[in-house]
Amino acid sequence: MATELQLRARLGQPLPEGVAIDRDGQPTRDATAAREGALLPFGGHKGFGLGLIVQAFGLLGGAALVPGNDDGYVFIAFRPDLLVPLADLKRDLAALIARVKAVPCQPGFAEIRIPGEQSAKNRQRHLRDGLDIDRLVYERLEVLAG
Repeated sequence: MATELQLRARLGQPLPEGVAIDRDGQPTRDATAAREGALLPFGGHKGFGLGLIVQAFGLLGGAALVPGNDDGYVFIAFRPDLLVPLADLKRDLAALIARVKAVPCQPGFAEIRIPGEQSAKNRQRHLRDGLDIDRLVYERLEVLAG
C-alpha cells in the first residue's frame, strides 16, 4: 500500500475510504495528508496485531523506531517437510483453500481470493497483454538502466 500511496499522492488521486488518517488522526482520502499521518491496519483493530508483528520483524532487520528510518528487511525461510511430509502438507493446504473458497460470498463479491492469487492472475495477464507504466516511473527506470 505504501507504493500505491506514493503514486496516488503524486497523481493527486484519492485513497479509498477508511484506509488512512492525517497527522492529526482524522480520517483522510488525501494521499499527501496520509503520508504525513498513517495508513490504518488492514482489518481495523484486528489487523493491529499483524501490523505490530510485521513492525517487530522490521526491528530484527535493522529498522529503528525513530522517524526517517523505517527500512528493515527480514527473510524467514524454513523447510516445511521437516515438520510434516510435503505430500500431506500439499494435500491439507489444498483442502483448506477449497474450504475457504466454498464459503458463500458476501453481496457484491464474486469470489473469495487467497493471498497471492490475484497477483498470479495479474502476472499471467501482464505477460500476455503487456503492462502500462506511469511515465515518470518509466523515465526513472530508463535512467537506472543507463
